[in-house]
Amino acid sequence: MTVAAVTLEDTPRFTHVSVMIDEIVRAFACVEGVVVDVTAGGGGHSRAVLEAHPKLSLLCFDRDPTAVAAARAELAAVGAGARGEPATNAAVPGGRDAGG
Repeated sequence: MTVAAVTLEDTPRFTHVSVMIDEIVRAFACVEGVVVDVTAGGGGHSRAVLEAHPKLSLLCFDRDPTAVAAARAELAAVGAGARGEPATNAAVPGGRDAGG
């Protein structure tokens, strides 16, 4: 007998694996002020940067509303220094959009 899996969730799950976190955290060691992440994904890199460098503030954007929701949940643990919003790279001043 074959049984089909059914998901009863109202919202899709967002899955993302952050890579090179140590390298990203080190890259922001000398940065001050506000960091803008235009590919927020699930917020893993952003959270790691803010945990390692708590004096930074962070604005993160992603075109995928599910990714933005995941990033907001991830960043909630690091406090008021972070904010996630839906946007494409082209919508961010100085940003570019590859059309994807």
